[in-house]
Amino acid sequence: MTEKSITYSSEFKIKAIKQSKQGMKSTQIFELAGLPSHLIGKGKSDQSLSRWKRLYKDHGEDVLLQETRGSKNNGPYGPREQLSLQEALDKANARIAYLEGNLELEKN
Repeated sequence: MTEKSITYSSEFKIKAIKQSKQGMKSTQIFELAGLPSHLIGKGKSDQSLSRWKRLYKDHGEDVLLQETRGSKNNGPYGPREQLSLQEALDKANARIAYLEGNLELEKN
């Protein structure tokens, strides 16, 4: 835990999901772990647990064992799309043309 963020362990995420399946509320789960809502933010326990449950349901337990923060190429849903240099250039040129067209519309 830092001033700006909280990182939850994989073990905590999995345990929280199991406790939720047994009927515990997210606020109870987090408070038992020493993380009351005034510390992590109102509603954050619900948001976090919902996200973990969705990931668990869609991708299994292994996705919760992976640390994806700070990774540019991977997310919880798999590798991000990699563009070739030419594809990236084409995409950038298309965006420039689009923005220039919008600028012309604003001038008229």
